[in-house]
Amino acid sequence: MKLKSLELELEWPCDLEIYNLRKFILKEIKPYGFPLRWAITEVTKTDKALSFRKLLVETVIIIS
Repeated sequence: MKLKSLELELEWPCDLEIYNLRKFILKEIKPYGFPLRWAITEVTKTDKALSFRKLLVETVIIIS
């Protein structure tokens, strides 16, 4: 078992409600490994459209 630290930049669609954000983030982390800890460290608007926001997510994952 190994631990790995990652920073992911995710686009958060405007139609995704905040109460579904946790499920969305965990789904995006899952291909990299099992998330041990994660945190949203930054939220910004994208330049291309007002309907998207960018999330910077820092995570520690378990790789077996």
